[in-house]
Amino acid sequence: MDIKGAILNKSNAILVVLVLFIVACIVYFYLQGRNDVLSETFLREQEAAILFVIYNDDEIIVSSALLYNSNTKRGALFDIPANTGIIFSEVGRVDRIDSVFNPHNPTAYLNAVSRLLGLSTPPFYFFLTLEELSLWVDFIGGVELFIGTPIFERTTSGIISLPSGSVLLDGNTARQFLSIQNNSESSSAWTERRHRFMQAFFSKLSSRSLFLANRHTMPVLKANVTTNMNGRAFDVLLNEIAFFDTSSLSRQNIRGNTRNIENQPLLFPYNNGLLVRETVNQVSAMLRSTQTVANEVWSRRIEIQNGTTRNGLAAQARQRFESMGFSVLTIGNAPTNDVIYTVVLDLSGNLDAAYRIAETIGASRVYSIADIYDDEAERSNSLADIQVILGRDFDGQFVRQVGIEGDGIN
Repeated sequence: MDIKGAILNKSNAILVVLVLFIVACIVYFYLQGRNDVLSETFLREQEAAILFVIYNDDEIIVSSALLYNSNTKRGALFDIPANTGIIFSEVGRVDRIDSVFNPHNPTAYLNAVSRLLGLSTPPFYFFLTLEELSLWVDFIGGVELFIGTPIFERTTSGIISLPSGSVLLDGNTARQFLSIQNNSESSSAWTERRHRFMQAFFSKLSSRSLFLANRHTMPVLKANVTTNMNGRAFDVLLNEIAFFDTSSLSRQNIRGNTRNIENQPLLFPYNNGLLVRETVNQVSAMLRSTQTVANEVWSRRIEIQNGTTRNGLAAQARQRFESMGFSVLTIGNAPTNDVIYTVVLDLSGNLDAAYRIAETIGASRVYSIADIYDDEAERSNSLADIQVILGRDFDGQFVRQVGIEGDGIN
């Protein structure tokens, strides 16, 4: 090799090293910047999205996205089923969202969750194996949970037995509680079980946050979690969680239609995921509100009546409200089927809550039952707090303009 060639090779090697160094610096400062964003988010009393995943052998058991507002100290938890169907446009295929989960290279999964929820940036994340979860649960002194029906299952590793009633789960029983997936259990029941565990887990983390943040405990916790948070952000999160109002946690589900794709059932969110993204936006607005009514809205019991000739409209409205975390008491038909405009009636003396609920479907006609019926005997004897009477302007998701004069019930 001549001298000129040797010099060129050496120059190329130096250039490669320089490029790698620049790329490494960019990645480092990006990650530092992202972590500083989380710290500043809490310091400025804003909202953060954090994805909590519990998995075993790279198989997702629980995937929950927490939206937390550090100003109001309230949060909402979105359960993301592993079989959620999603379009991976990069490779031109439809598959389960967990098909791209890799705890060691989480970018694809984080991007998929971001698209599903309509997040502007990928969330921060906490990944725990079942073994790591067991350690965390033991560190916080167990998780208190109410079990309605006794659990008794025979597995390849032995018998799993959990009594009914209020139970303190230690690390091992917490693993068992999440590992059991009975074929007879409905998907909604399994979702509810995940929700209840995560809420109880956050509640215990909140009550034990001072212990977790001490200099002896913190290194152990950091060694038993996979996260994109640096030390400062990790510390800030544990300090912030001490003030988390877990009692008002809004539990949200991904709802949709189940279709078999290549012999596996996939859950496709309604309206191509539009409902999920709109729900995230509306829940975020609710979390930002500092008004007392924000805490009360989700506890309102709703009765839905179909005031049209369109079959199944009340059931569609129930899906809409339940996807927002509201409790629908009953659905049925209104006394008349020629209602033009959707009406929301306050039955319990909380008109502000009625307005908030009406906003979720775009309804503008909100009244108090006391304003309609002067005679108390004529007022509704419903056990609900809010009555929604659907008109022809409701399309199954939102109230639309129908271009007909009139107001309310005909």
